[in-house]
Amino acid sequence: MFDTGDPVHVKELHTVVLRDSYSNVLSNHKAFLVSALKGLIAFPIGEESNSAYLIYRYDTQFGFQEVVRFSDAPSLEDARGVNIGRYFYVCFEKAYKCMIWNGIL
Repeated sequence: MFDTGDPVHVKELHTVVLRDSYSNVLSNHKAFLVSALKGLIAFPIGEESNSAYLIYRYDTQFGFQEVVRFSDAPSLEDARGVNIGRYFYVCFEKAYKCMIWNGIL
């Protein structure tokens, strides 16, 4: 996370490093979900042995905190996150179901 309050002197505030992984966020911005009001950042990720959908909470004091790592999914390649009220859905293109978490928001 960057502090861009002074565009000439941008500061790095917090960092999360995901080693040996890939996300289609790198080529498809629709795979990335950000809710600035709730401090949520969510995206699918592919790792060496498995894939997961990650939901992070962010605040300026503690930085990034992983809230959910969902790995039981039909195909995370086309997964999309949707936040509606207190619910978070992870939807899949090739499946007719959504995973719902209540209470993390």
